[in-house]
Amino acid sequence: MITINNQINIIGNLGLDPKERGKIKDGHPVVCFAIAQSVSSINPITRERVEREAQWFRVSCFSSLATRAISNLKKGDLVLVTGELKSNSYTTKKGEPRTCYEILASDVLKVERLRLPNQKVSTLQQDKIVSGPSTDDWTGEVSSS
Repeated sequence: MITINNQINIIGNLGLDPKERGKIKDGHPVVCFAIAQSVSSINPITRERVEREAQWFRVSCFSSLATRAISNLKKGDLVLVTGELKSNSYTTKKGEPRTCYEILASDVLKVERLRLPNQKVSTLQQDKIVSGPSTDDWTGEVSSS
């Protein structure tokens, strides 16, 4: 019998430091963070880079993966997240309905950026990369896999 799994792989930048959001029934920690995944392309006429608006994903990690995430990751890190994709609807504190996409992570890998020896990222570029949503809008129960 063939089974079809809901699996997603996303490479993106952490918009927030990982934060413990509670514990699951067996007492293991749940850690959440947000990653931004953006795509850029080259305009074929002007040859300029065109940036699209970032897509934000909430990531939930459980047990030992949660412990490793909170101790090894920080805002701005580039990560590869593998897991199951879920959509969640919620209402903000201001009463606005929202939908967010959550990844129930099965694996999180920190990715090192390749740069030329003299190439640096300006503060302006870095701020643009890591500015993202607040966890204040995240309400409701944390899902477990």
